[in-house]
Amino acid sequence: MICILLNTIVLALTWYDQSALAHMVLVNLNYVFMAIFTVEAILKIIAMKSAYFKDGWNVFDFVVVVFTILALIIANINAL
Repeated sequence: MICILLNTIVLALTWYDQSALAHMVLVNLNYVFMAIFTVEAILKIIAMKSAYFKDGWNVFDFVVVVFTILALIIANINAL
């Protein structure tokens, strides 16, 4: 729960005329949170097996993680 709250705060910390350093720090913090949530989903899938997908909140978390990874991939493809 603390990671979710911290991630929300990091996502809200964007302002006009933001320095490049502040932007890179926030981007890297978003990557860290993405990694934390991805590892959490993987560990829960391993531990709970098929029961993981029977809980609605786990399915929601899984969908959020998958779409976050897809958004990261698409952003990096467009950057090329």
